[in-house]
Amino acid sequence: VCWVCLGGGVKAYSYDNSLYVCEQEPYNSGNIAVYNSETNELVREWKLPLRSRFWNNIKGLAWNPHTSENVYEFAVMYHGSWPGITVLRTTEDHMVGRINQHLDGLHFLKFIREDTMAFSHDGEEYTSVYTIERLEPPSPTPTSSPTL
Repeated sequence: VCWVCLGGGVKAYSYDNSLYVCEQEPYNSGNIAVYNSETNELVREWKLPLRSRFWNNIKGLAWNPHTSENVYEFAVMYHGSWPGITVLRTTEDHMVGRINQHLDGLHFLKFIREDTMAFSHDGEEYTSVYTIERLEPPSPTPTSSPTL
């Protein structure tokens, strides 16, 4: 399922309709959250892009139907200061994947395999294909130095 121009709180439902993603206020700041569709309870939220606080609304989103059972993963395409694709998983606080490409005019996106996405200008012909670069979890930041 591909969602285009997902702004202002529009909901993008997962392939099994159990979850939905929507942009969070303040809009156009990269904040996004996943909710349980039945209860509307928050599952997880991210403040993206993680290294930028500039104008950055959501250009498109696609859920990954190729992940294992009970794993929900989706890709977000942002306008503005964070080009390319960010891949998030509902069980993780960090980005789990990235496609670091400028995808000018390619507003439609879909997963064609677990680690591969296709892009289209019109939602009909998906001619641009990219592999997701999988990212390791960030290293924990020490809270204090040990006393010797």
